[in-house]
Amino acid sequence: MKNSFELPAKVRDELLREGACRHAPVALTCKSAEGWVKLQAHFNGIDVQTSQLVLQYTLRAVGAVPTITAGQSVNVSFRRGHRKAVFDTTVIEHKTRADHQSGGGGTLRLQWPAAMFELQRRLYHRTSVPRGVVIPVDIWLDEANAASDQAVKPVRGTMLDVSAGGVSLALPAHRLSAGGKNAALMCRFATAPDGQPVEITATTRSHERMPNGRIRLGLQFMNLDTSQEGQGTIRQIHRLTTRLQRSGGRR
Repeated sequence: MKNSFELPAKVRDELLREGACRHAPVALTCKSAEGWVKLQAHFNGIDVQTSQLVLQYTLRAVGAVPTITAGQSVNVSFRRGHRKAVFDTTVIEHKTRADHQSGGGGTLRLQWPAAMFELQRRLYHRTSVPRGVVIPVDIWLDEANAASDQAVKPVRGTMLDVSAGGVSLALPAHRLSAGGKNAALMCRFATAPDGQPVEITATTRSHERMPNGRIRLGLQFMNLDTSQEGQGTIRQIHRLTTRLQRSGGRR
């Protein structure tokens, strides 16, 4: 079964209008100067004249306003029954507000999305890499989050486990250059011995020292579900996990 499929334009428009009418909750993900940011928001209406979506979000702490600018790409997801609808779009305008009761927040005007996808059964089975199998993984800081040219040079580690949702890898402690939690990274590895490597945007989720002195780094892949190219990457990773499971790597 495919992981997601594109909804017809008529259904997309109906879902957006329905969500705006009932101020449905949404999850908004974007990349800012602080790294990957996830915000809890809700539909706040539609500007009929410009066909723009209006979202409002609330922050838990004053002073934690993320850096969101016009022209920036964001990912929006919301529930549709027991399934989830997702789409990518562009920020038209971002206004912040001060609210001492809720801790502050802001309003976003978003471009009407060109496409919307509905997620089905997720192929996110995490699979360990069997002993004797070595899959190199290169990571480097996104240029917007790197402090110097040296910081964006790839650092090579070894894959420990993988799914279509993320990857864990082992790095020599002295080679770690992955920033803090939620840092925006690029990640590259081959899904087949004779195949071209996939290159994926990711964010750091965990960081721990292993008994052998190396560093175990956990990465989450970002927004693969919302584009045809991303879905192709998911299928490649799924084929990789299937081969690893046949080699005895399934947990």
